[in-house]
Amino acid sequence: MYLKIIPSYINYYLASSSHDLTIKLWDVSTGECLKTWRGYTDWVRSVIFTQNYHTLISASDSHTVLLWDTRTNQSHVLGNLETEWM
Repeated sequence: MYLKIIPSYINYYLASSSHDLTIKLWDVSTGECLKTWRGYTDWVRSVIFTQNYHTLISASDSHTVLLWDTRTNQSHVLGNLETEWM
């Protein structure tokens, strides 16, 4: 599991990625899972917020990099590490 803590104006949020093929957004102060994103076929190894905190970038063992809009829950395939960047 990979964890990233992001400070916000009011609360602290944590993004996690896991072998269960999901990315989750957590409210650190309450321990509540606020959102769960699905879209991978293999272990999600990495997740990071962009500077504006409205987008997550994630990568998995399937070599796929996805962008996630935290406001709309939409995902966009950024690319495949094996076929596009090698």
